[in-house]
Amino acid sequence: MKGNLFFQRGLKFWVLIWASLLLQGCISSAPKSNDYRSIIIEGAKQGDAEQQYLLGWHYQFGWIVPRDNGYALYWYEQSAKQGNVDAQFHLAKVFDKGIGVAPDKLRAFYWYQKAAEQNHTDAQINVGWFYLLGEDIPKNNERAIYWFKRSAELGNGEAMVILGSLYRYGQGVAKDSQQSLNWYEQAVQAKRIVAMALLGDMYEKGDGVKKNLPLAKEWFKKAAAQGYKPAIERLKQLK
Repeated sequence: MKGNLFFQRGLKFWVLIWASLLLQGCISSAPKSNDYRSIIIEGAKQGDAEQQYLLGWHYQFGWIVPRDNGYALYWYEQSAKQGNVDAQFHLAKVFDKGIGVAPDKLRAFYWYQKAAEQNHTDAQINVGWFYLLGEDIPKNNERAIYWFKRSAELGNGEAMVILGSLYRYGQGVAKDSQQSLNWYEQAVQAKRIVAMALLGDMYEKGDGVKKNLPLAKEWFKKAAAQGYKPAIERLKQLK
């Protein structure tokens, strides 16, 4: 089974489908198939990094095995050491949030960095925040912007919003309204609703751009049409 990439991807696909159904309330719990459980457990014991990651995930959320954060940590770590990017990211979150263990920001940063180097865009954002805030590591604005940009250039809309705001307010980088506009507009293309409202806010206040209330309202309307409550409230105030 080890090295069977088609099987691994197929199994991971069904895990994600089950997760989606559970979150939507379509099913009450994960499938309890003994065959499925055996495949995951045996694969993990045999050293398959993907199965180790999946077993850690199941232990964290208590699907095919009882919830056990200790075992989740163990299997995430086994997988992460083999280079599995998803395991590296989840292991970092375990240490970052203190899930079943004492929070350890340095170990969290270490594993976020490992995942970021493999182009995990959410990990890249977290590495950026570590550098920007100087959270248990030396503050480094240049490295922070580097990682935010790397994530954004790979299509992460959240990173685009972050960059837009950093350039807008001059945090960690020189204030640049044009850069702010550019990143917010890219975030809109990446389906980030908040970016629509932020563009509306810029045009309403004339913050780095020429004040333009009609254009501000248009952006707020677009965000409101997506159910974004702050934009809905802002439109009420502008009437």
